[in-house]
Amino acid sequence: MSEDPDAISEERSLFRPFTRESLAAIEARIAEEHAKQKELEKKRAESEGGFGRKKKKKEVRYDDEDEDEGPQPDPTLEQGVSLPVRLHNEFPAELASVPLEDVDGFYHNQRTFVVISKGKDIFRFSASDAMWCLNPFNPIRRVAIFILVHPLFSLFIITTILVNCILMIMPTTSTIESTEVIFTGIYTFESAVKVMARGFILQPFTYLRDAWNWLDFVVIALAFENHCRRCDRIREEPARCDNPDDVLSFRLCADGPPDLHGGAHAKVYKELSQGRLLGQSHRRELGAIC
Repeated sequence: MSEDPDAISEERSLFRPFTRESLAAIEARIAEEHAKQKELEKKRAESEGGFGRKKKKKEVRYDDEDEDEGPQPDPTLEQGVSLPVRLHNEFPAELASVPLEDVDGFYHNQRTFVVISKGKDIFRFSASDAMWCLNPFNPIRRVAIFILVHPLFSLFIITTILVNCILMIMPTTSTIESTEVIFTGIYTFESAVKVMARGFILQPFTYLRDAWNWLDFVVIALAFENHCRRCDRIREEPARCDNPDDVLSFRLCADGPPDLHGGAHAKVYKELSQGRLLGQSHRRELGAIC
């Protein structure tokens, strides 16, 4: 039994590239929806301003007939799920990772578009400007979307998280501590890609509208705060060394020359580790150490 060509054509019509004409059609539908809403509110106001029980009954009957909930979201076409198996063979391979008109009729009057990855996963985006300057057709945003939906991007981020967790449970060394900058840079790159592709928070389907991204945002903010505090400590250490009358801690002395513990400066090291104030006799020796 052969398949109906009309049915196949209808299925393929679901996958249409998202163009400026598509966005204009969405704007027209939104404007039409707003006009209907204003007309409905006007009729309600006229009904409420009338007199008599008969008009009140008519108002109730009008509400029951005209208040339509509209279509509901299709759970098989939601953000983050895989494309239904029934549509796999109908999806053109050349449209993978390309912005498409929303395939769910529930969003026909909302500023959204979808991207289907090579792994047949559905990503839904807001068609409003990301960061108030990147419209859906901006080349920078298109590149960010392409990176975001690529399967290797998710694999790379997951691998980075696993490696970071492994290093966190290992004994702390200077080498492990130096990797914090690398991981912070990777997480910052991930967040920047998502913000440029999706927008930040104001519209649906933006970066901070996803609860999973809340943790990422907090972790990155704390990491930068930690790096800033570390830089402040590094800037303060030369100031301490320039003032011989100051008290230097054991931690600062431990980072000094190798011969500090048993060489000519052993006496100075002992007094520094005990937190004593330096006298005039040790100023020249401390200058040699610092």
